[in-house]
Amino acid sequence: MKRVLVIGCPGAGKSTFARRLRDVTGQPLYYLDMMWHKPDRTTVTREQFDARLQSILKRDAWIIDGNYARTLPQRLEYCDTVFFLDFPTDICVAGPNNASV
Repeated sequence: MKRVLVIGCPGAGKSTFARRLRDVTGQPLYYLDMMWHKPDRTTVTREQFDARLQSILKRDAWIIDGNYARTLPQRLEYCDTVFFLDFPTDICVAGPNNASV
């Protein structure tokens, strides 16, 4: 388990899970949202995003947190493990303080 994708519905706990996995494995963690958004809340071009992603995918080990359906086939080619946090949308939208799970 060296190249890991963490995917799932927004609010499913992807980032929390990915951080804990990073802490256990010591592997570098990358967030697709941070690659896509600039600090001023604008976005990079698709070409810039794709170049950033490709540079990460070529590395020996990583954890990537995020969905971004357009690049999922590319990420799946490189990964060896996928964690799909498959929770109902209403649970994810409610958040951890309102869910009765």
